Amino acid sequence: MMEIFSWIFSFICMMIIAIVLWKYDGKQLPQWKLGVSINAFISIFSGFAKSALLLPTAEALGQLKWDWFKKGEKKMMDFEVMDSASRGPWGSMVMLARTKGVTLASVGAAIILLSLPLDLFFQQIVSYPAKALLDPSSNATISRSIFYDPAQGEYYSDGFWGDGQETEIEAVTIPFLYANGAVTPGVSFDCPTGNCTYDPFYTMAADFQCKQMPPTFLEFGCKNTSAEWMSSVIYKAPKLAPNVTSCGYYMNVPNNPPQLMAGYEINADGSIGEVLSTRMFALTDVITNERFFGGSINYKNLIHPIVDFVIASTPDRFDGAKANNTPIVHECEIHWVVKKLQSKVVSGTLIEEALETLQFESDLDDPWDPEDSGIYLANFSMSLDDVHAFTNDKKSLFGLTNQTALQVLQVWSIQAPSTENLPSQDNPITSVPIIKYAWIETHIQRLVVPQLLFDTPNNITEQVGRQVSGMNEVIRRNTNSRAGRQEVAVGKAFKYVVVVHIRWQWITLPAALLLFSLIFLVATVVRSSKEQD
Repeated sequence: MMEIFSWIFSFICMMIIAIVLWKYDGKQLPQWKLGVSINAFISIFSGFAKSALLLPTAEALGQLKWDWFKKGEKKMMDFEVMDSASRGPWGSMVMLARTKGVTLASVGAAIILLSLPLDLFFQQIVSYPAKALLDPSSNATISRSIFYDPAQGEYYSDGFWGDGQETEIEAVTIPFLYANGAVTPGVSFDCPTGNCTYDPFYTMAADFQCKQMPPTFLEFGCKNTSAEWMSSVIYKAPKLAPNVTSCGYYMNVPNNPPQLMAGYEINADGSIGEVLSTRMFALTDVITNERFFGGSINYKNLIHPIVDFVIASTPDRFDGAKANNTPIVHECEIHWVVKKLQSKVVSGTLIEEALETLQFESDLDDPWDPEDSGIYLANFSMSLDDVHAFTNDKKSLFGLTNQTALQVLQVWSIQAPSTENLPSQDNPITSVPIIKYAWIETHIQRLVVPQLLFDTPNNITEQVGRQVSGMNEVIRRNTNSRAGRQEVAVGKAFKYVVVVHIRWQWITLPAALLLFSLIFLVATVVRSSKEQD
C-alpha cells in the first residue's frame, strides 16, 4: 500500500505542476508572496514527484530480486547487481549493461536511470519571453494635418499691409542654402509605453519628384546673352537683364534668351571673370509668373506645384566650371498632396510608411490672377472618409487656402531661382564663393558659404527629399494654426511584459516515467502474487 500511495503522491505533484503552468500559460509573470518564483515552485514539487516516483520503483525492483532468488541457485554477482539496481542510477546502468533482452527488472532499472534528467526536463517546461500587451490605461496619439492654416504676422511696406512668409517652413528649408541642412522639429507623437500602433490615417503633406536630365539638355558655347546669373546684377524680370559674354553650358528657354547654367564670364581682355558652378532656375518667374517650358518639362500633368525648378551642378565646382566640365542637371518639383500613412512606434522610434498618395484637382489652368500677378487664386481641398474624424459623418476636409499656398510658395522663391558664384578677383564686394538668392527682392541678396549642399557629388534628390520631409513635419504639427488646429490620429499603446510560456513537449519524459512506473508497479504486484500462490 505504501508504494501505491507514494505513486499517487507523485501523480498529484505532477498534476499540480501541470495545472499551475496551464493556468499561467501566456499570461504575465506572476508576483507571488514571499518572492517565490515559478521555477522555485517547479523545483519543489518536481523534487517531491521524483522522490515519490522512485520509492515504489525501487521497492518493486527489490521485491523482484527476492522473487528471482527463490527460483533456484543463482550467482552471487547477479544478486548484487539487482540489489545495486534498486539503490540508484549507477546500479541500474550496470544491470542494464549486463541484462540481455527486456525483462521486468530491466524496465524498473530503466525508470530509475531515466529519472536522472527529470529536474532538467521540469525546468525546461517554462520559458519567459517578452510579449507586447495592450495597455488600456495609456493613450497613443500622433500628429497629422487636416487643414493647414498657419497664422503669420502682418508687415507694412510701401503703404500696404501684407502677410509674412511661412516662417516655420522657411526655417526647415532655407538653411539648405547656407548650412548643412536644418534641425527639423520631428513628427509629434504621444506613446507613453514607447511601443504603439496607429490605424492608417490621412494627412496633408508635400510630395516631390526629381529627374535627371540627359547630357544633351544643355548646350555648350560662348554667347553674349543675359547676365541675370551674375552676383552683381539685380533681377527685374525676364529679358530685362544686361548682356554679358560668357562661355559654358546654356539652357535654351523658348521665347527667352539662352540661360547660362554653368560656366564663366569672359572679360574684354579674354581672361575669366566671374564663375557660375550651380544654378537653380525656377520654371515660373518670381516677378511676372511667366511659365517657362509651360511651367514644367517632365511634370506637365501636375496641378499647381509649389515650385518646379531646374538645377545644374558642376563637378569640381568652380574649377570644374572653368575646365568646362559637363554639369549634372535635374528637374525637381514639389506639390501639395494628401497622404495615407501607416505609423508605428517601436522602442520610442517612429516608423512610417506611405500607403497612398492622393492628388488635388483644380479647374484653373493658371493659379495666378491675370489682372494682378501678386494674387494667387488656387485653393486646395479634398473631402475624404476619415475613421479618425471627430465628426458624426466621419468625414474630413483636407487642404489649405490660397493665401497659405502663396506664403509657402514665397518661401521657395527664396531658393529658386538662385546661383552659386565665384566673383572675379576685382569684384569690389567680395571674391569668395557666394550664393545669390531671393531674386524677388529689389536689392541683391548674397550669402558667403563654403559649399552648397546641392553641389555635385551630393545627391540632389536626397537633399530635396530632406527639405520636403522637414516641411511635412511642420505641416503636421501646425503649431501656429489660425484656428488652433492640432489634429491627431489615435492609436493603441502596448507595453512589453515578461509572460509565461509553457513548452509542453518537455513534460513528455516525466509523464512517460510516471506511466511506466505504474505499469511496472502493477506488473510486480501481479508477479509476486503468482509466486506466492
